[in-house]
Amino acid sequence: MVLFAILLAAPSTLFAQEADAHKGEAGATLTLAFDTLGEAPAESSVTHFSVLLDAMYKVMPQVIVSVDFGFTNTSVAPDQGDSQSDFSISNPVIGGHYIFMDNAGMLAHAGLEIAIPVVSVPDGTTVQDQIDAAAREINLGYASGARGRFGEYMWIPDFLSIIVPVGAEMHFASGLNAGGELSFVYGIYTGETLEVAGIDLTPENEADLELALDVSFEAGMVEPGLRYTLVARLTAEDTENAAQMAIEPFVKAKFGPGFGRLGFLMSLDKPLGFAFGSEPDKGIWAINIGGGANF
Repeated sequence: MVLFAILLAAPSTLFAQEADAHKGEAGATLTLAFDTLGEAPAESSVTHFSVLLDAMYKVMPQVIVSVDFGFTNTSVAPDQGDSQSDFSISNPVIGGHYIFMDNAGMLAHAGLEIAIPVVSVPDGTTVQDQIDAAAREINLGYASGARGRFGEYMWIPDFLSIIVPVGAEMHFASGLNAGGELSFVYGIYTGETLEVAGIDLTPENEADLELALDVSFEAGMVEPGLRYTLVARLTAEDTENAAQMAIEPFVKAKFGPGFGRLGFLMSLDKPLGFAFGSEPDKGIWAINIGGGANF
């Protein structure tokens, strides 16, 4: 499967030391994806877009609250037959973060976030119900896959997720910046018990680790850099496909209270596949165009 996506992303800068004079930050993320499912002559064209809204606010000099929310829509149009579309909101995420170190060019923070289980998949027994359920799963899969599965808990149905992030940033006088964040994610299944022919098929609770590393260099208003992400499913039975990696070269720009970002995301391995590999294991690449503002 090949996926092309354009994302309007709003990276968080409120933790950064230069943002100390600001109390809050707001941004939005727009994702456009175009793909084909299946092989000729039974191909289907896919059009996907999703939007993320995020906001952070300093309630105290060392305490930040955050809110993330979004929605996603995917349309699948087969060469023959009617097209099928699905719209879904995301699981909203609310959190609190504490800055426990902010001196000598180094900043460190830890937090606690909760993804509220709002997303669900239709569970009716009619043919149309099954079609709607398949469309919902495709829709949520694109919303997650277009981001290298990072923050996947926003798009997993019937799961309450508890996220514990710990991050640090270092800013050097030479203009070199480096940072990273490691998050432990524990997902608790909140849906109904599933049983088929006396066999319990209820999903088990899941545990993930998410890692993001950034390196960049400030050159005036422009800041080129590289981002690496890793999402590892700790409870996966298939250990060979339990981790997803992606990289993203990017360029940031600052202008007054606003900031912009341009990046090129590429998946590196399975389960999504290598971005420039051969079919059927060809993965995901995405162009990220972003911005936001402090206030």
